[in-house]
Amino acid sequence: MKTYIAFDANGIFENKNSRDLKNYHHVMTWQRTYPSRFNFLNLHDIDFTSKHGGLIESTVRPYLSKKLEQADNLFLIVSQDTDVDSSLLNWQIMQAVNRHRLPIIVAYEGEQTITSETIQKYEHHLPTSLRKLMHQKAVKIAHIPFKSGKIECACKHYSSRTAAYPWTERTIY
Repeated sequence: MKTYIAFDANGIFENKNSRDLKNYHHVMTWQRTYPSRFNFLNLHDIDFTSKHGGLIESTVRPYLSKKLEQADNLFLIVSQDTDVDSSLLNWQIMQAVNRHRLPIIVAYEGEQTITSETIQKYEHHLPTSLRKLMHQKAVKIAHIPFKSGKIECACKHYSSRTAAYPWTERTIY
């Protein structure tokens, strides 16, 4: 199974080291260290050095769109730094749900376990598009802590190809 990783990538464009960007690099390190356990699509091997205004429309979105087509699920990294209004992140989520019908796995940085209260506490850190889809009950989401074992199991379990989806928009895995 191939997993598409979504996170707030604004740190890349602004040359900042956001928590989301650090967490992305963390999971990619897990994949290099344990290749039999993780199969993440490398989404961010794009040259982001150009500040040209049309970069996102002409290069980034078509590239990410091709990667979404290859994915079995979408893994979303959420932290207190996540820009909920990031247009690129919200676009990725809408493409994953509406076009590709991918199950969503949301991992919360800093949490050891996930409860209904955890989801409620972090809801304002979820991207705007995902919150709207949750309120409309138009998406199936597995909520997990940002821990390698949970990420591995959830990414192997939920897949659009095998029609294995979380039960609701608030499934705790």
